[in-house]
Amino acid sequence: MIALLTLLACPVDEETTIDLDGDGVVLADDCDDENADIHPGAEEICDEVDNDCDGEEDEGLFADAWVDADNDGYGGEGNPISVCGTKAGYVAQSGDCEDDDPAIHPGADEVCNGIDDDCDGITDSADDIWYADADADGYGDDATGIQTCEPAAGWVNQAGDCNDAEPTIHTGADEACNAIDDDCDGVADLGVENRWYQDEDADGYGHPYIYEDTCLPQEGWVLDGTDCRPGDDEAYPGASERCNEVDDSCEGTVDEGFDVDGDGHFDTVCPTGDDCDDTDNQIYPGAPEFCESGADEDCDGEDPDCGFSGSYALDTDADFLSENGHYGMGYMLESGDVNGDGYDDIFSGHYSAQGGMVTFGPYSGTFDATDQGTTHTSDASAYSGPGRSIGMGDVDGDGLEDVGFGAPYGGTQGIVVVMGPADQDTTLENDFGVEFVGHQAIYAGHGCDIGDVTGDGVEDLVVGAYYTDEGGGFASGAGYIKYGPVSGSYDLTEDADGVIIGPDASSYMGRWVRAGGDHDGDGIGDILIAAPYASTGAPSGGTVYLIYGPAEGSIDTATDADGYVYSSSASSYLGEGRTFAQGDVDGDGLADAVVGGYSYGGGTGIMSVVYGPAAGGTDVSSGDIVITGSRGSYFGMGPSAGDLDNDGAAELLIGASASGSGGEAYLFWSPASGTYDNTDADATFEGDSGDGAGSNTALGDLDDNGNLDLLIGASNHGGAYGGGVYGMLTFY
Repeated sequence: MIALLTLLACPVDEETTIDLDGDGVVLADDCDDENADIHPGAEEICDEVDNDCDGEEDEGLFADAWVDADNDGYGGEGNPISVCGTKAGYVAQSGDCEDDDPAIHPGADEVCNGIDDDCDGITDSADDIWYADADADGYGDDATGIQTCEPAAGWVNQAGDCNDAEPTIHTGADEACNAIDDDCDGVADLGVENRWYQDEDADGYGHPYIYEDTCLPQEGWVLDGTDCRPGDDEAYPGASERCNEVDDSCEGTVDEGFDVDGDGHFDTVCPTGDDCDDTDNQIYPGAPEFCESGADEDCDGEDPDCGFSGSYALDTDADFLSENGHYGMGYMLESGDVNGDGYDDIFSGHYSAQGGMVTFGPYSGTFDATDQGTTHTSDASAYSGPGRSIGMGDVDGDGLEDVGFGAPYGGTQGIVVVMGPADQDTTLENDFGVEFVGHQAIYAGHGCDIGDVTGDGVEDLVVGAYYTDEGGGFASGAGYIKYGPVSGSYDLTEDADGVIIGPDASSYMGRWVRAGGDHDGDGIGDILIAAPYASTGAPSGGTVYLIYGPAEGSIDTATDADGYVYSSSASSYLGEGRTFAQGDVDGDGLADAVVGGYSYGGGTGIMSVVYGPAAGGTDVSSGDIVITGSRGSYFGMGPSAGDLDNDGAAELLIGASASGSGGEAYLFWSPASGTYDNTDADATFEGDSGDGAGSNTALGDLDDNGNLDLLIGASNHGGAYGGGVYGMLTFY
């Protein structure tokens, strides 16, 4: 009892146990135990109350604020007041140099108005620098730069003109070979120079140790410096070996090939030699002749009753030779009936001579082209390089073949068409029937062709412009299509009915074009267009794209091509030099893509046939038919595909202008699927020494007998410096 009373007599310490507001802080430690928002550790807010019980009210919450009279978020530049939290009409950001104008404050856009809009102390500080452009080329003189809101007429905001008196000279201009710094990079003629070698014996090969790097070579200097005997015009790489104890062919061997086959007759390269084939002991003068053997067994220059088999010497076996037209005659060839007399005529482009010629059939013997044809040239006032590419077809629907000249250089770039019958000499600037005008520096017309790619029975124009950046990047290239019938003048880009866009930058698509073959069997012609610098399979391996007709609107080859053939071997430049054609090689009624590259394999050359209908990508070395040449022969030049024997399947005629001493062309009779080389050809046509035979080929009915005949261009016939224009056009 005494203990209980004692316990009741000791009162409990209520301040250390009671928490009236339930904020977790007992009465003894809580400066306001009736408000749960007030206790030690509470967040201090602007309410003139000591929220955290530290003895101070609203500590640390005061900040400077300035009056914002124009409500633009920035206060004026006067003295601030101290504000806890926010206060209507005040902001925490000062620096407004005009607090009565909401458009003026720090960070505002500076405009040309005579006002310091962004309060940085500088009026109109966002002005561009303007430069005087005296020659109106879009680039101004660096030394004339001024900052202004109101530039004078003729001033531009692009500097970089190192010669403001000449509109062709400015930053980014094309460097020309003229001893002038055209592109203002500080170096004249940079990038347009080559190494030239002295060719003292005029054999086309220069002295290996006498050279200069220039873009303006001396007369008689050449790009090839591999002459092993610079003073002998009959000794050079690939020359015929003579019996003279000298290495005439620069192969490191002297007088090789006397009587290689041991038949008792020396090779004809020797002064007393009479063996026309010293590699075969069954061939020599007096040997038995075998008909249809493809060989001249008795060396009399004939193979009795032989058609297209074996070997032929074009200088003696050709049925005709057309020569002395223009320099480079035979480099580009087409055939068709221009004048409506039933004989196919020959159209040869000679871009180095500013045009080309049409010679009219029938043909026989050796004749001067200027006596049996018409010339169609440019005086270079509007066109430069006409004949770089050519096309034949009836673009006006009159039943006569018309001739088209791609003219990629000069001020007016594109294609001009001379309407059939083309039986009078013409000046292209004045006498064209159709003009498809490009724009400067896109090289429109470097590739062109004529063919019906819409299926309406009238042939259309397809013009390549390999240096445009139509949509695929710099120099991606493009092909422009204009539907026939056509006449008059058209703008390349504005009037085109369709455009084929190159795959990527620097692919140079459109350098060469073929059109009209039906690869998918829908009755509408299709287009093959080359991008020889495309790197689809390897750097500069090249790609030839197939576009099915009707070709209309914008077609991006990177995504919309119906098929393509590419090379996985670097620097093949597939399609360069118009090394592709269209024709039904397998006889199934569909056109096949005949695609090659003479640079493939370091000049070995290749020709591949991809059967129609093509789809997806095909490596040129994996086609249905693959044919390769010999190294350095440029096998694959100017192929043609046509049905010579009327069996429904096309034959292949393929040039190799650097093969042997005079170039060659190879004929394959409707080859089956498989792999071949040039030695498997059914017939070989050999040019005379230096001819460059096989630089291009074509097929046409030149004798009006219903069968196709052969044309083989020899663009160097007569010699590189023989004067005039040289050509060799042959058929059997």
